[in-house]
Amino acid sequence: MNLMIKAVREDLGVSLLPDLPALTEGLHKIEGLEVTETSEIWCLYHSSNRGNPLIQAFVKFMKRAMA
Repeated sequence: MNLMIKAVREDLGVSLLPDLPALTEGLHKIEGLEVTETSEIWCLYHSSNRGNPLIQAFVKFMKRAMA
């Protein structure tokens, strides 16, 4: 989780993070998103990679697997 917070701070992408003010202070919080899925798998990828077929296939697979 620490590496994910560091990556977000370095503007390498976006991530779902727990609401821990001591760790996430200064980060931009996107309001209005509701996450109902839970998983112990953490995935971070840069927003410019959303069009990457491998990323799309992985995300589609994970959504089906967690449904």
